[in-house]
Amino acid sequence: MIGTIRSRTLTLVAVAAGAALLGTAVPAQADLGAPTRTDTRTVTRSPMPAPRLVDISTGRHTTFDRVVFKLRGDSPGYTVGYVRRVRADGSGNVVPLRGKANLLVRLTPADAHNSAGAPTYTGPRHIYPGYPQLREVAFVGDFEATVSIGLGLRHKAGFRVFTLHSPTRIVVDVAH
Repeated sequence: MIGTIRSRTLTLVAVAAGAALLGTAVPAQADLGAPTRTDTRTVTRSPMPAPRLVDISTGRHTTFDRVVFKLRGDSPGYTVGYVRRVRADGSGNVVPLRGKANLLVRLTPADAHNSAGAPTYTGPRHIYPGYPQLREVAFVGDFEATVSIGLGLRHKAGFRVFTLHSPTRIVVDVAH
């Protein structure tokens, strides 16, 4: 009986220690500080079938604002860079954004609709988070296997882009 109790106690202590370590472990992207690079970032990938955009979310952090694009399927490629004007895919019409700088995110290949043409992204076309840097997120296109999103920013600042998995997400952080 004492051996069983001691064994259970050791097991519980080991489980608690493991949980404590897991609870204090910092994810690889969690504490990177403010991004500093402003050059365009491009990553080429060719998933088949094209992943589908299902959600856009935002978050405010101490030194940066974050936009997360959640997708169903494998990771798409992307191009993220500053542009003078954001234009709607297909029509080419200018999409005015709040702020003094425009960051354009293009996910490719990617769709925001299914094979029947029904939208897979059903969220708002414009999000106004009111963060220190991020003023607006605008869904501006789902055209020829490219999904485009414009970010209206308070000013031009450093940014970073990375991919997360399970579920697939493309993350854009912009410094305050």
